Amino acid sequence: MMERRKYKRLEVNLPVLCNIIDDDHEILISSSGKVTNISLGGMKIALPIRLLAVKSRLVEYTVDLPEPYVPLSGQGSICWSVWDEENQEMSLGLELGELGEKQFISLESMLVELTGDPHSLFLTTLNN
Repeated sequence: MMERRKYKRLEVNLPVLCNIIDDDHEILISSSGKVTNISLGGMKIALPIRLLAVKSRLVEYTVDLPEPYVPLSGQGSICWSVWDEENQEMSLGLELGELGEKQFISLESMLVELTGDPHSLFLTTLNN
């Protein structure tokens, strides 16, 4: 299956705190989890909870990036979610909302360091 993406995703294992929020920014569910892949435009998150009954698609998140990078905090939209019965966790795809300049630079710097090539972050297509 061929998907159009703007940014390459990188495999990671980073702690994340997620708050599923409603349109009034009230927290519906709060859970810790892990980011399993990340790009400049989104991330895949694994949470140990089911979100089947939650209609909201908004998430506030805080990802602890390794030193010396600043934590990544913001808001995003859930694009997809799948329950993994075997691992008892919900995987979800999160499209990142607009990041502040400091956070964007921190994320970009970390991704460049991991890949070793700044040009490899920007792809037009990826195979899944």
